[in-house]
Amino acid sequence: SSSSSSNQQRVTLVGLPGTGAYNAQVEVVPCPTSKRLGLVGPAIIRVTTETISVLDLEENTLVDFLVPHLQRFGKKDGLFILQIGDLSPTGAGVLYMDVADVNMLLHAINRYCIESYAPEKLRTYLVNN
Repeated sequence: SSSSSSNQQRVTLVGLPGTGAYNAQVEVVPCPTSKRLGLVGPAIIRVTTETISVLDLEENTLVDFLVPHLQRFGKKDGLFILQIGDLSPTGAGVLYMDVADVNMLLHAINRYCIESYAPEKLRTYLVNN
């Protein structure tokens, strides 16, 4: 039935059961920030309650962004956008990523990061596009 297959899909997409983390494979789009940080090309984005990290395909961490250092996130033109604030050790900037299911990634960030960190700030984080 369609309900059981959608449940199965949800279990698969939420990724790392019991770890409080969500992984998605992404393609980091070349832009000034991604080039400066050396993050262009295929990668994994990992969402936890405290960080959003970019990993290489062997799951070695390339960069960690603490949730309080993020200014906004959302989607624009089908891409996932992560806006990093000045407090981040990486410096401020914007990353663009192509991801198969951008809505599922946004849902994971809402669930893991925002609800646990600052539910009242949820609206300010979202890029409404």
